[in-house]
Amino acid sequence: MSALALTAGILLMAPSIANAQDMKNGEKVTVKGEVLDMACYMHQESRGAKHASCAASCINNGAPMGVIDDKGNVYLMVEDHQNAQPYADMKNHAAETVNVTGTYYNRGGTQGLVVEKVESQK
Repeated sequence: MSALALTAGILLMAPSIANAQDMKNGEKVTVKGEVLDMACYMHQESRGAKHASCAASCINNGAPMGVIDDKGNVYLMVEDHQNAQPYADMKNHAAETVNVTGTYYNRGGTQGLVVEKVESQK
């Protein structure tokens, strides 16, 4: 197999990072971005490394999680009631960049992902 064909095959198998305007309800997508605690982000736009310990505390005390991508799109993270572990694992990544794979939904203008898989970008 040629190197070009091998590279093309690998690229086709890799999850693609979704573009918000192209997503459709019920579609499985991967989003890359920073894990937010939505309480502090919505109230004070708090995020980033300086906010990491607060975000971890808020998330572990029940604040909803989100992810903000490099274009500023924010996605609410939603626990999959059939498989809660990936959502629980995501709580360990407050203020970190991750790839989140899940099922996309837009309900009333709120974008969200039902979390299926989380991969750290460290």
